[in-house]
Amino acid sequence: MKDGYEPVIAYNRPGWVIAAYVRQGRVYELLTKAVLELPFVMPEDLNREMRGFSAAEREEVRFQIEDRIRQVLDAQARPFECLAVVRFALASRVARASSFDDAMTQLAIDRLQAYGEERIAQCIEEHRQRDTTFEPYRPGEFTRAPRGLTLPLPEGVSAPAIEETP
Repeated sequence: MKDGYEPVIAYNRPGWVIAAYVRQGRVYELLTKAVLELPFVMPEDLNREMRGFSAAEREEVRFQIEDRIRQVLDAQARPFECLAVVRFALASRVARASSFDDAMTQLAIDRLQAYGEERIAQCIEEHRQRDTTFEPYRPGEFTRAPRGLTLPLPEGVSAPAIEETP
């Protein structure tokens, strides 16, 4: 079962699944954002130890501690960010496989665009290491044409014939 969305397509309720994947992605995305934007408060025990320091020294220590904490939080939050990217990718893939386009599909693609090609590819590859049935990322897979325009077809690709010829 590739990416787990084929049974959903057969059930013929892609809109529900797309909405569920997008909502899951948003939860992971908001969790990541909340963790990374937590305000830093210097622990009381460190404040007591720094009483004899000058203002510049206290500020330097505070900066170093906050920087280190932010690095740790960033490393801990990255997997949740990737969960969001994978959920948005799944929503987009279900939409493409079922030829379904609605506000949730557009939201999934818009959210993916916020991460950029490199981060999307990295997150999908990390997920593929745990789930080998997950389709690899194809560059440009989640690119959407601006409203009213079409994306150019790659060389050697053409639209199918309108009628089949015997």
